[in-house]
Amino acid sequence: MHQIGFAGGRPEDLGPLDGMNMWQALSKNQHSPRTEVLINIDNIGATTGLRYENFKLVLGNNDVIQRDYHHKMQGGSRPYDDLEILLERSRANGVLKRFYGDKIHLDNIDGLWRQNATIDCGQSSHTNFAIGESYYVFDVASDPCELHNLAHQRPAVSTKAPSRAENILFSS
Repeated sequence: MHQIGFAGGRPEDLGPLDGMNMWQALSKNQHSPRTEVLINIDNIGATTGLRYENFKLVLGNNDVIQRDYHHKMQGGSRPYDDLEILLERSRANGVLKRFYGDKIHLDNIDGLWRQNATIDCGQSSHTNFAIGESYYVFDVASDPCELHNLAHQRPAVSTKAPSRAENILFSS
């Protein structure tokens, strides 16, 4: 949307669009106007995923959801120091150093930043999808492992978000 304005056009002349002008959020670090982000649409399996505010909605066909569970990471996790070496040697790091010069230093980054950013859901093979349910609401801010379905406890999200997800699912 902001590209149209920069080119001298008027977005309102294009009719209804599903985009949003993100320029202020991106260029001036202002709050994003988005309240939802589409995660996935599967028209064949009739499932969709939608992030709405702090909530993640999973809406779909019971047959597919019955087979869903938390998957273990294949091959385990990488050593954190290996990732630091890769970061230091990356092209992106080289570009940032050339662009920012002495203003950016990887030495200033806490050596535990990757560990601190990692979510540990434990070794539980607990499934968060129950047979007979057709939609799920997870508060990803307080439950990043998506273990607790809040669909029945959060009726406002449970009623608004499924209709929005259905609109997206059936309009695609």
